[in-house]
Amino acid sequence: MRRLLSYCLAITLSAGILGQAAAQQHPRFITVGTGGVTGVYYSVGGAICQLVNQQRAHHGLRCSVEATPASQFNLEAVLRGDMDFGLAQSGLQHAAYNGSGVFTTNGPRRNLRSLFSLHRELVTIVTSKQSNARRVEDLRGKRFNIGIEGSGTRIGAIALIRQLGMRESDFGALAALKPDAQADALCAGQIDAFFYMIGHPVQNVSDAVTKCHGRILQLAGPSV
Repeated sequence: MRRLLSYCLAITLSAGILGQAAAQQHPRFITVGTGGVTGVYYSVGGAICQLVNQQRAHHGLRCSVEATPASQFNLEAVLRGDMDFGLAQSGLQHAAYNGSGVFTTNGPRRNLRSLFSLHRELVTIVTSKQSNARRVEDLRGKRFNIGIEGSGTRIGAIALIRQLGMRESDFGALAALKPDAQADALCAGQIDAFFYMIGHPVQNVSDAVTKCHGRILQLAGPSV
């Protein structure tokens, strides 16, 4: 399914700018902002660029991916003109378009456009076996990785914490590790849990579960 989606998205990406690129004598270079190298965004961006590049002799496009902090960073980079395309969570795209949430300062950005919808992203919290956590509230006083600045994961984690009536100060520490570092940190006992808003399957979640018996918290109930 993911391969099929990537193929369809590559067709959409190339078709949207085919006419303009074909009219140019020299290749046009386009950049797609993705996420961490072990995340789904990076894999999907690579698949899209691979498919686009297979036909570059016909449409004149050369596509490359850039590893980034993900959603918020990608949206801001596209709006500044630093990147041509970027993968982003739909909630953050909506906020950027309407000038709300973390995008309030610059106001609505009505020139922002979406090419396609890719997949669902699930709130995922992985805890160490030693933490004995069964609910998010059980993480009070513990070391919790909520993601790096500029990521939709971090924004989602803070939103969930506040929705549950908790504060950032309720935790022993809020880490800002990159996605590709969080499984190793959990297994090494450097953090007690990590938050990830991601499409599944994803390597660093499965690594935490298989290598050191990490557990995925069940999120349910009216407060979530």
